[in-house]
Amino acid sequence: MTKAKTITLDLLAEDAEPILREAAQLAARRSAQLDHITRQTVDAPYTVPTKLEEARAAWRVEFLRAKRMVEAFGVEYEATSEAETMGVYIPDKVLKSHLRKVGAFTFRHIDKSVPDPKNARPRYLRGIHYEACAQAADRVVRRWRQR
Repeated sequence: MTKAKTITLDLLAEDAEPILREAAQLAARRSAQLDHITRQTVDAPYTVPTKLEEARAAWRVEFLRAKRMVEAFGVEYEATSEAETMGVYIPDKVLKSHLRKVGAFTFRHIDKSVPDPKNARPRYLRGIHYEACAQAADRVVRRWRQR
């Protein structure tokens, strides 16, 4: 195993701040995704052909890289909570439907449905989570500037 090389950079605060903000935002996003995303999650932030394990491995690499960058500035990254990351998805239970033919395609038209809270699942709230990560990154940058 080779020893990792370290480098030291002298940057103006104005030049370093966007680097820290981006790293803090990525660390917050990936840590929450690693903690809260499961197979049952609706609107999960990975594509379907990709397996969850593969996505989690890629997220872990990105998280560790971003975390090291934030810690190199001498501050801790700030994680987001489960409430900022996840919501509840309540599917509909179809009571009445019929097939409708349009050209060469056949579609199922739903006439009547009701919410089915018995089969509720967790839902990833992408927009809300990204905003929470941006706010967490702003707080990290503010702490770094106050040092």
